[in-house]
Amino acid sequence: NTCAQVQAPPIHLDLQTRRSGDGSMSVDITPLNSCRRVENPRSRLCSLRSRKILLVCVGNCAVACLSTCFYYAELHRFQAYPYFAAQLNACMGIAVAAAGLAVAKAVGRRHSSAPGASADDDALALQAPSAPTWRRWMELGVLLALQNTIEIASIQRIGNDNLPPILQQAVVPLTLLLSSSVLRVSYTRLQILGASLVVIGVGAGFVLSLIGTASDRSVSGTAIAWFLFSRVPQAFANVLAEGTLRGQEGIAWIFRATLYTALVGLPFNFLFAWLLSQVFDTHDLLDDYAGGLACLLEARGGPVGDSCRGAWRAALLFAVPGALYTLSEFQVLQQASATVYFLLAALQLPLQDALFALPFFRGQLHATFHPILVVQIAIVALGLAIYGRGVASTGADSDECERSTSLAEPTVVHGELSGR
Repeated sequence: NTCAQVQAPPIHLDLQTRRSGDGSMSVDITPLNSCRRVENPRSRLCSLRSRKILLVCVGNCAVACLSTCFYYAELHRFQAYPYFAAQLNACMGIAVAAAGLAVAKAVGRRHSSAPGASADDDALALQAPSAPTWRRWMELGVLLALQNTIEIASIQRIGNDNLPPILQQAVVPLTLLLSSSVLRVSYTRLQILGASLVVIGVGAGFVLSLIGTASDRSVSGTAIAWFLFSRVPQAFANVLAEGTLRGQEGIAWIFRATLYTALVGLPFNFLFAWLLSQVFDTHDLLDDYAGGLACLLEARGGPVGDSCRGAWRAALLFAVPGALYTLSEFQVLQQASATVYFLLAALQLPLQDALFALPFFRGQLHATFHPILVVQIAIVALGLAIYGRGVASTGADSDECERSTSLAEPTVVHGELSGR
């Protein structure tokens, strides 16, 4: 029975009996084969969980820095046409995600039809939650489109480039509250302390940059309010994405999430952009699209300036890194949580500023190095470490892994039987 619990073959025994003069019989039981340890698929997933999450988080930071380089190059060309640029990036993301999903499905079919494929896939399929419905993809697509459009419309009107990184941190406590109420996630004091340190670390550096511009009247309170409002659909979308992708193993689900949310978001990007153009009383949305298309094609006679030179090349160079960044975002939500995603995004801010201060980066990408960046990175890294320690202290995952990898040992019995 013990061996059966870990899917091992039965033990074969060698029984040697000796009868004594008084009629009693002594039995020595020796196992000819020991019960071997057999781990089920769930136990292997548990043993690799910590390393997998770490690799996903490191990869997300690396992809974020890479995609930011190409994004700034593209933004320089389409700065006057932000809504067209958003739709263009969504279309390129759809193309990359569709190609990746097709490859992932082909590899999955080849793996499932390969001879000798174990029953591990069947066991994992039984444990996996039901697939998300199109209603859930619709909800995620609408929330992400709303967040992206409001952010585009407001961030250019705030009036100070140091304010958005500070305002962005408002999403961390909001995500903690939504995760607790929607996903029923409980947070330890260490996790709350770590998240607070991350917010403080990011905010401290940018607050110092604001001291000299505190009396600047160009800062728009209305734009700040709209930017803060854009954090609400972002937090809701990522918490819903975490609940949707939780338990859905495999890279194919990451491609699906990227593809489906982008497809749903295309018409809503246009709808929300039109509504906000009425609120902010900006130029006509169709003019934005027409000017952006002319800039992309470098059309002669159109509203094309020197900044549009090489626009199509910049857009193509950003296509793959931009899509990879979206994929890595969903992968963090799949493997870790929405809170970890926002904490990583906070870490990327000082990392990118320090990276762009290197002599290697020139022109639009070059940034001035400030010593406060080192302090920011140290505080944010410490906050992430404390948050990770808080996750480990809950012990839920470790207990589950420990139970699933228990080792059944054979029992050698030496006893005496009394009988005739």
